[in-house]
This record gives sequence, structure tokens and C-alpha cells, in this order.
Amino acid sequence: MTRSTLIRHAWLQMFLWIGIAVTLNHITSARFARIDMTANQAYTLSEAARLAVSNLERPLHAKVWFTDDLDPPFHHHKQSLLDRLDELAAWSGGHIEISVADPSKDPSVAAQAQAAGVRPVPYVYKDWDRKETRVVYMGVSFSYGAQNRAVDALPRIDKMEYELVRAILAVTTPREDEVRIGWLQGNGEPDLSHYAPTNPLGQLRDRISDRYTLTPLAIGDTPIDEDIETLLVVGPQLGLTEMTQFHLDQFLMRGGRIAWFISGFQPDFSTMKPREVHHDLHGILGHYGVVPNRDSILDRVENMPTQAPIRVGDALQVAQVAYPLVPKTSALDRTVSAVRNLRQMVFPFATTLSVSPEISEAVDAEVWVKTSDSAVSTRLLGTLETQSLRSPLPDEVTGPFPLIVALSGTFRSYFAGRSPPLPTASEAEPIDPETVLLDSRPTRMVVVSSSDMIANNLDFVLNTLDWLAQDRRLIEIRSRDTATATFTPPNASEVWLWRLGIAGLPLFLVLLGGGVQLLRTR
Repeated sequence: MTRSTLIRHAWLQMFLWIGIAVTLNHITSARFARIDMTANQAYTLSEAARLAVSNLERPLHAKVWFTDDLDPPFHHHKQSLLDRLDELAAWSGGHIEISVADPSKDPSVAAQAQAAGVRPVPYVYKDWDRKETRVVYMGVSFSYGAQNRAVDALPRIDKMEYELVRAILAVTTPREDEVRIGWLQGNGEPDLSHYAPTNPLGQLRDRISDRYTLTPLAIGDTPIDEDIETLLVVGPQLGLTEMTQFHLDQFLMRGGRIAWFISGFQPDFSTMKPREVHHDLHGILGHYGVVPNRDSILDRVENMPTQAPIRVGDALQVAQVAYPLVPKTSALDRTVSAVRNLRQMVFPFATTLSVSPEISEAVDAEVWVKTSDSAVSTRLLGTLETQSLRSPLPDEVTGPFPLIVALSGTFRSYFAGRSPPLPTASEAEPIDPETVLLDSRPTRMVVVSSSDMIANNLDFVLNTLDWLAQDRRLIEIRSRDTATATFTPPNASEVWLWRLGIAGLPLFLVLLGGGVQLLRTR
């Protein structure tokens, strides 16, 4: 082969390689793939995230409002946010348009950010040679047609995907298609509209409203609206009337889902004694399959430090103490999506639950959460004083005890075989017994033994609403974001196998290579 032929072949090979590279680049720009070797696929968009953007019908505008040049631990947050938005844009088929602005440098841009719903957050950086305090922006706003939604602060990288998808679902879901969540009122329950956004109950209200339509609901003589699909019964302090229980029962019979957050007692720190709560729900809940017991849970080992009164001489002073009436637990059923990746849960002023031995065969009962083994229950709780709670009571029973029980299946009406209650208003029409539903459609409920726990476990409440609505998408994202890697110490045999592999395998390979070389030489 002549020199000129070799040169032509070299040029031809070069142009072929360039053509292959350009073709592959064009293909991968439209179709991309990646290999994520992390255990929980932390660097890969979840299926829920891909589905949330794959069917967009019009452009979705994402405006990133972020302060540049932040110090640790926020120095990678902006790039991480842009990386996730870029990947969402790729899965959207080009329907997501991304823009970036730094409100910290221009008051007019800051005003635009706050008008879009992104608030400034305080930022403190301290190093050995300097300390810096200022206000920064770390948010993103979405606009889709006439709907707008903002994530006002993204302080954690592992929460970004969940917050982004939650906002995208909120802004792209038509209002008429949103699930309506009812919040029972009129029996001493907390009114969520009275709480500031910084209060835990205010945060819960805003986070529920981001995903669902939240509706206060005072039940009288009229049935619950057909549009309500899920109902929250949180901390009733007064007895629910028979008519209210009838409408709750009929709501369940037509397939509605209910989350019950029920407390058997409340603290009265003015008298330093517990006050029994007479919600009158023991009968109806016991009929469905869960019995709220009339006791109190104390845990002198596993509890949450709490501001509580302590006696100093003859006076009471409020101090941060390990309070046995605020037990915490990590005994969660990790097979249940709603609690799978929560680190622990706190249950202030809780009672125990029991699964009824007469529960229907058509109903499945799952204990989601139990107390720790160090918890005890008592019916003789007579004081709230910290020092007294540290001493054992004569009737104490050692745990663990169920704290959260979920029921799913087909329920029998609590009013089967009974006459429907009479209306409270004289002018209201009596209920026709022929219209009473006696058996439910397949449905589900969750019973929680503490109403005060919602302020300490917001993620659980949101997970429970998603579970009741059978919407597992956000649960899967939230669970993956809050997952923590655990290390299980190896047993003795595994340790010896690892040592043998570390020390013996390299030695074996060296001897094998030497033997092969010796044979080749001979």
C-alpha cells in the first residue's frame, strides 16, 4: 500500500469518527440515559417526577430566584436546583422554560421575587476569620397558564425533587380535578385558618393546600358533600353528637376515607392534672375495628425534651426537660409507604390503641407504629409534674403498644340494625331508613392515638393523606428524600471472609501470575 493510500485511509477514518461522534451527540441530545449506582437512586428522577412533566400541554415557566456565591452548606444548592430543572425539562420534551435571577443585587428584582411568592430567608455564615449575616433567596416559582405556584425556600438538596414535583403538580392540576380534603370543625377541633404560616399547624395547612383543596367542615343535619373524598378528624374536645357520627358513618359507607387523630386526655398545666377528653368515639371506632383505650402512655427513656413545668421549692417553673408524657419511637413498620423512611415519630399525650378481637374478616388491620419497649401505660395518671412522673405507678403495664392503626376493606355500618338519629332542627326532614347505607364500598382509614402529634410529624400527615387518596407518587419521592443509610455490623464469620478476601485474594493472584510466568519460561 502506497503512502498516498495510507494518508487517504487516515483522513477517511478521521471523518468517519467525526461523523459517528456528531451522530451520537445528536441522538443523545434527544434521548439520554444514565447509570445511578446509589442505593436509593438519589441522582435519578423518580417515575412520579417524570410523569409530572411528561404530559404538559403548554409551556411551564420556571423562574429560579437564587442568591449567587453562597458559602457552605448552601454553596452547591443553586447548581443542584438547576440540574434537576434541566433534567425535568429534558423529560418534558422541551415544555419547561428555565430562567435565573439574583434578587439580592437589585431591589426591583427582589420585589418581583416576593410578588412571585419567593420570600427572603435569613442566612448566617461563621468561619474562624469572619461572621456574616444577611438575607438571601433560595426559591423557584412556576407559571403554567393562569396558575402560579412558588417554592419559597429550598434549604436541603435531598428535598428538592419532592418540593419541585409537588409545586409542578399543584400548578398543572386543574382546580376542578383537585382532591378535596375536609377538616372537621364544631367539636373543639383546632381551626387551621387562625394559625400563622410559621406555626406548625399553619405550615400543615399551607402544605395540604399546595396539593389538595382544604375545606373546613361543620357537620349538622346535612350529609357531607359528595365532593369531599377524604376527611381529617383532629382532636375533638367535645362529644360528637349521634347525628354527626351518623354522617361520618355514611361518608365512610359511600367510600370516603377518614384519618382520626384522637386524644384521650389533654394536659391542664394550670392545675398540673390531666383532663379527660370525652369525644364519644370509642363505640364507633371500636365497631370499625380499633379501640382507643382510656389510659396514658409514659416513656421515661425514649422521650422528646419539652418545655414543661417543674417544681422548684414551692413554685413551678417552665424548663426544657425530658418529659415522659411526650414519648418518641422509631418502631415503625418499614413495609408501609406512609412511614417507611421517617426517622422517628413523637406522640405527645398519647393513649394506647387495640385492634378489636371482633374485627370483621372483610377488614385488614395494620399496626403502622408502636411505642418503644421502654414505654408503659397507666390508668392512674394523676399529675403532670415531671418529678412525680419519673416514679413508677402501681398499675403500670410495659409496652410496646400500638400508636397508629390503619384499616382497609369493606366496613359494616355502625347504624346497621338501628334507627337513624333524629335531626336536631325541628324543621329538618327525618332520615328515611331505606336510604341508609349498611355496607361500605372498599375504603380505608387511619386511627392515631394522639391529636397533638400532627404538629411534630407533618411529613407523616401528608403521607397519610396521600395513602388515603391512594396517590403514592409523592409518598415515594418524599420517602426517598428522607431516607437515611443504615449500617448493620457484620457477624464474626463475615469479618473473617472479608479479611480473607482483602489479604488472601491479592496474594493468590500474585502466586497465580508467578506460576503462569514460570510455566511459560520453562
